[in-house]
Amino acid sequence: YAVLGDLSYSLCLYAALESVYLGAELNILSRLSALAQIKKLQHREVTVLYATPSQINLLHSLAYCKQKIQVPKLRLLLIGGSKMYKKQRDAAHELFPNAQIWEFYGSAETSFVAIGDENIPENLIGKLYPRVKVSIDYESENNSKDGLIGVESPYTALGYAPEFMGTARWIGQKVITNDFGKLSSDGYLQVLGRSDRRFKIADKFVCPEEIENCILELDTIVQVAVLPESDHMRGMVPVAFVMASNDHNIANKINVHCRKKLDPIKRPRKIIPMMSWPNLSSSKTDYVALHQLLNNCSQRT
Repeated sequence: YAVLGDLSYSLCLYAALESVYLGAELNILSRLSALAQIKKLQHREVTVLYATPSQINLLHSLAYCKQKIQVPKLRLLLIGGSKMYKKQRDAAHELFPNAQIWEFYGSAETSFVAIGDENIPENLIGKLYPRVKVSIDYESENNSKDGLIGVESPYTALGYAPEFMGTARWIGQKVITNDFGKLSSDGYLQVLGRSDRRFKIADKFVCPEEIENCILELDTIVQVAVLPESDHMRGMVPVAFVMASNDHNIANKINVHCRKKLDPIKRPRKIIPMMSWPNLSSSKTDYVALHQLLNNCSQRT
């Protein structure tokens, strides 16, 4: 087994405990560079890896694209933390040519909620675990069929430690998560984005994840994050931070692509190229750092 992040993150901690319970060798690779991580996965002949899509992006761009390093012994890649899209899945197959890829949705509060293999429909997570019930809370200033995801199951946490203020709410035995989503007619769960990242443009709520996923469709994009910036006419407008591989014309390509795919109000008003990317120790994007950078850019202009 291997994990790429610190054990302070629930995905990595669960994977570590699972490996210990099964008596497997555990490799904690959080303090290594992406290139060193992929070499360690190869050298230790790791067969099971828990990771996030962001971690796969980093491994692919810094290891496979530069040195064509693969891990042929990996047989199972378990993805959590956020939705994995086709481009990221293709990158995973290049890194791990013999691995099955399973994607799950869950959190520290809910544990596992839904899981699916590569045969699930695009944009969906998977079907619910046995004994898990999901409801959608529609009290959200939102007139569509999506809302906050509520979870009832034997796997949910009892609550947060008293000193910690979390984002989920407990209503009886149900955990109301911080994630917006909806259920398909055939029982698949779709996660649209986090409620604390949504913002209003001209009085309409927008999930930045939708804009990010559109930009990620471009081949040269390595990382993307969409943040709101104040605008006196619309209230907020989307700004896209991007990191691309060897593409000096990326801003123009993003504009053209978004004009084809997105409603006018969702198209980024600014595109800010990045030479390096701020990450947390989990390899997830450091949005606090990007907000500070955006504030600095706004003050200068």
